[in-house]
Amino acid sequence: MTSRGRVAFLMSFLALSLSAAVVVKPLKGQVLYGSLLGTVTDQSGAVLPGAHITVVNSKTGLKREADSDSSGLYSIPNLPEGTYDLTAGAKGFKEYKQTGVEVGVGGQVRVDIKMEVGLVSQEVTVSSSAAVLQTTKAEVSTSLSTVAIENLPTGLYRNFQSLVLLTPGAVDNYGFTGAVADTPERAIAIPINGFDPAFNSTRIDGAQSIFLWKPGGAALYIPPLESIQEVRVATNSYDPEKGMAGSAAVDVITKSGTNDLHGVLFWYNHNQHFDSCEAFDVNCKSKANGLPPTSKPKDILNDMGGNLGGPIK
Repeated sequence: MTSRGRVAFLMSFLALSLSAAVVVKPLKGQVLYGSLLGTVTDQSGAVLPGAHITVVNSKTGLKREADSDSSGLYSIPNLPEGTYDLTAGAKGFKEYKQTGVEVGVGGQVRVDIKMEVGLVSQEVTVSSSAAVLQTTKAEVSTSLSTVAIENLPTGLYRNFQSLVLLTPGAVDNYGFTGAVADTPERAIAIPINGFDPAFNSTRIDGAQSIFLWKPGGAALYIPPLESIQEVRVATNSYDPEKGMAGSAAVDVITKSGTNDLHGVLFWYNHNQHFDSCEAFDVNCKSKANGLPPTSKPKDILNDMGGNLGGPIK
């Protein structure tokens, strides 16, 4: 390559690098948050630009605002998981209100708004119902709510991963990893979609919780059930920010404080007296062959704890 060719190559490379730096925009991750989006129209179905949309979390008071663009579209990203009340207003139209809009982790909730002509002092209120289908993204995922996590059986160590076995594609339980002393809830190695458990990725509030050299490749830390707000298990077509996952991307969101003081205490006890005898252990059940019944091996586990949450003022 001649000196003139080298100069031309360097100039082209610099120009390309500069243009990339100019056009690349930062992307806001949706691993921890959900979003609200939709179209604002009038009674005739025509798009309505310039409408002002406000959403408020009914428990924490978190408030976010946005305006519809020239195409009537609006988008409010980075909303923490929770229930929101939506309000929309525009000059010459009645105020629109929709309550009970559920926003989940990584979810995109579509709420289309139809404004009615009238005085600003008038309002139209709609009570929201849960969406049946996710139509704004192709992700295949399963969500576990607080109610499911706290009420469904989670095994001896009260581990939310026992419920991950209900996810389509989860085929087996390879057993516990780690020790009771350092991780009382004991991580579970679960192969999903035909891949080894080491291909799963677990994030707790966005922080990676995985130890690749740990036997079984399971999560490094398992939070107590009472601290979990929601678990979302994505098994296909998940977002790029979950790129460390080769099989399942598990997002665990812990509870945040609300405007009210709340808490819980728990004490879970297990001992050998609650265990049944082995199917073929006749000596455990009664006298056999002239021998007295054998006692069950001593096996006692106490798991105690609690949490407390409230406002920071």
